[in-house]
Amino acid sequence: MTTYRTVSIDGLDIFYREAGSRDRPTILLLHGFPTSSHMFRNLIPALADQFHLIAPDYPGFGHSSMPMVDEFDYTFDRLAEVMAGFVDAIGLKHYSLYLMDFTKLMKISALLLALPISILANFSLRASADSTAGLILSTKCQGRYNINIWQNYTNGELLYRATSPNGNLSLGKGTKQATEGVRMYKFRSGIYEYWVWDGTLDNPQSGTLEVYKNNRILMKQACRKS
Repeated sequence: MTTYRTVSIDGLDIFYREAGSRDRPTILLLHGFPTSSHMFRNLIPALADQFHLIAPDYPGFGHSSMPMVDEFDYTFDRLAEVMAGFVDAIGLKHYSLYLMDFTKLMKISALLLALPISILANFSLRASADSTAGLILSTKCQGRYNINIWQNYTNGELLYRATSPNGNLSLGKGTKQATEGVRMYKFRSGIYEYWVWDGTLDNPQSGTLEVYKNNRILMKQACRKS
């Protein structure tokens, strides 16, 4: 369940959404422009069973304080300072950052220098990946591969999001087809192809992840829908 809270930072009320157990890995979701933490309303419940999620609104956005321009310096440096104060106020020590287009500029400007914490990972995915798309398949595969397939609400584009011990992968422009009634999603990255089977002939709750290089199979892992 998502909860809604407010914390005071330098005299500003900073609104944030929180979900998931604090015993799980934390992801700090920093929204893009011109939007707010509302953009994560679908992503948060989809990940809350695996992660602890925090999504604040910057000053001047969403439900946070909106000081006039002569009362607040709306620069990337200043926003980064407020976010650093926010992280400290709610007691985050170790977490992953999820950055959008707008927050990439904050990152370059001051964000990573301002945050006195340990950053475990840096997720920098396109805004269309999870904020304007619906989750159509979530599966866990052998080798600790977690695969999510999303579909863009506007143009129907299929999106591939994967996490594994080897890193994270974000792909778009997927295709789908059906073989003997089993749906398969296919994504390409250079000479590599990723095939995600939604079920098997014997068990619709199972599936398979297949990875190809130059049309030769590199890996095949059994999966189960989550």
